[in-house]
Amino acid sequence: MYNFTKPTCSLTAITFLIELHKADLMFHPDDSPQGCDFGRELPSLMLEMMDQHMEATHHYLEDPSAIVCEIDKAPGQRQEQPVSRTSNVLSVLDLSTAHLSPKTLAMLSEKTPETFPLYGGNLMNGLFVSASKDYDYSGEKLPIDLLSCLTAAWAQDCSHILFDCDGPIDESLYAYSHDDPE
Repeated sequence: MYNFTKPTCSLTAITFLIELHKADLMFHPDDSPQGCDFGRELPSLMLEMMDQHMEATHHYLEDPSAIVCEIDKAPGQRQEQPVSRTSNVLSVLDLSTAHLSPKTLAMLSEKTPETFPLYGGNLMNGLFVSASKDYDYSGEKLPIDLLSCLTAAWAQDCSHILFDCDGPIDESLYAYSHDDPE
């Protein structure tokens, strides 16, 4: 039996989606897991719980489908693989949106999930941003505040950043206030 994180905020909603991916139980957020073929028999109570958790995910994420698409790009650990085999685990750096200037926050909020540098999605109370080290950033003009956050994510081997309005303030990064000039 699987023990999934119950979505209670945007971070736990993303955690739930990552756990589904790792268990090879990912399904489209607009579908019901009862109608999906996972290649194995799952108890009806578990399917019901997965459905309830996905409904909660819709409450905390503006577009869960964009997050699912981003997560699906990374290979997960399959059931038939030995437990000792290393799998690709997505790690997310949770930061306050206060680490982004109002100008950068507005710029990212206007982008669609498939456009650089977002590649994740706009959430109801923040942003989900890819922090892939594999991307060639050399030709891109990144705001210094976003680059500082990406650097912090890379230092902690995080593949994504969740900017949440209620997220934690990292003392090593600059935090903007509403009174700060752009």
